[in-house]
Amino acid sequence: MILARLAGRDLAFERYRRMVRYRRTPKDLDRNLDTWDESFRTIGENATDVGNGFYELPSGDNDTIAAVGPKLDLPVAALIGPVCSSAIFSFAQRAKESGLVRLFGETSGGNLRGINGNGFFFVRLPASGLEFDMPIVGNFRRWPQPDRGVLPDVMVKPTAQDFAAGRDAAMEMAVRSIRS
Repeated sequence: MILARLAGRDLAFERYRRMVRYRRTPKDLDRNLDTWDESFRTIGENATDVGNGFYELPSGDNDTIAAVGPKLDLPVAALIGPVCSSAIFSFAQRAKESGLVRLFGETSGGNLRGINGNGFFFVRLPASGLEFDMPIVGNFRRWPQPDRGVLPDVMVKPTAQDFAAGRDAAMEMAVRSIRS
């Protein structure tokens, strides 16, 4: 919603290639796979075989954030760092690509080469009862990317002295930037 208010126009981003490794889960494993959406069991049925054990799910060419008015015309800063992953990673990436938000801090979590999500199985191992989450959709960029997260516009690495003093150097830098 932040980018929608800052843009003044619709923002189009290239959509990731959404890939899975199966057309349908094996019946003998289904009893060990819990999920909130039963369609995950057959997610790859209409996917295109793209080789190397991958099936590409259908998707549009662009991911669009529709502008919402009135447009806000003010400086906006966001703090990012290694703990920023999942939706926050996606926000940081779009903020950076749009140029509408200045990013302060450290390289985000997540990875520009691709991320997983869009569906999970909760896998329960039958003999032990151990459970783990298994993402089922990989989201990959259409062109080569560096093996890292989103870089901030202004790199601010906290020091031991910052922690000891209870100081947030990235926040201070961002506030100074907005006020100037």
